[in-house]
Amino acid sequence: MSVLFTRIRPKWFTPVAQLAILWYLAALALLVAQQLGETPLTAAFFAAEQQLVTLQPAWLTLFSGATLLLGACATLLLATKKAPAVVLMTLTFLLHLMLLLERSLGDYWQQLGFNAVAQPLLLTAVAGYLVFLSHRAGAAGWLR
Repeated sequence: MSVLFTRIRPKWFTPVAQLAILWYLAALALLVAQQLGETPLTAAFFAAEQQLVTLQPAWLTLFSGATLLLGACATLLLATKKAPAVVLMTLTFLLHLMLLLERSLGDYWQQLGFNAVAQPLLLTAVAGYLVFLSHRAGAAGWLR
């Protein structure tokens, strides 16, 4: 029987959840650095990514930041083994999916190609895995 279906919480569960917290906080810090134009942090960005930052409207930047903050809160709840992590992680995944669709269907794709969707695609994939993990954790009784 797989460890995902047992009542005993595996040893890897907490480190994976803690790594997810760092993932979301690093993404949030990168978003803030992009918006502030911090030279040491943004100097290594590709030209297409720098262009994407300048093209993105303020509402989309705020929406991205709120989604990343929600993801950090959801993973913090997952790391501390709280049941609301399932709902927040699912909401985070749906918001990442909306951002991915915005970038895919908007003018960004025509101007920048794959560079416009690379970051939202990666964030959506990670959030999708965390949704799977949180649902399994809830079903296995690992969350309180």
